[in-house]
Amino acid sequence: VEDIVRFAHEPARAPVFLLGTSPGSIAAMNGAAHAAPGSINGVILTESVSVMGGSGETVFDAGPDKVRVPALVVANRDDRCNVAPPANAPKIAAAMTASPDVRVLFVSGGNDRDGNDCGSLAPHGYYGIEPKVVSAITNWMDAHLVPGRTAQ
Repeated sequence: VEDIVRFAHEPARAPVFLLGTSPGSIAAMNGAAHAAPGSINGVILTESVSVMGGSGETVFDAGPDKVRVPALVVANRDDRCNVAPPANAPKIAAAMTASPDVRVLFVSGGNDRDGNDCGSLAPHGYYGIEPKVVSAITNWMDAHLVPGRTAQ
């Protein structure tokens, strides 16, 4: 993650947000927990793995108490993935005790195209409601930027 952030900052000091979905939320949480001060502007966790499953870890194992940047936890009320229950979103947010600003964003809807509750073609992957979710995340990111300034 440090190498990716460094690469993003090389051409221009642009804002960097870490975003992870499902098991990727574990990586995003871990990256935010270990990011050098001032290197990232925030972290976005979507449909986070918060119940032990096949990966052998959850976002709670990734140092949430060490996240010191703004955080957004997105959860779809209609997600039926057994390792990413939407009811755990407030618990994930509460675990980020060092973050200056944590928000939970609940969305609803989506279609199930392939019957895989934890797949991208289901409410877990926001299938059918992608524009609404992307817009909400983008608005949150925009609200956490100060014009003319990047992460401090």
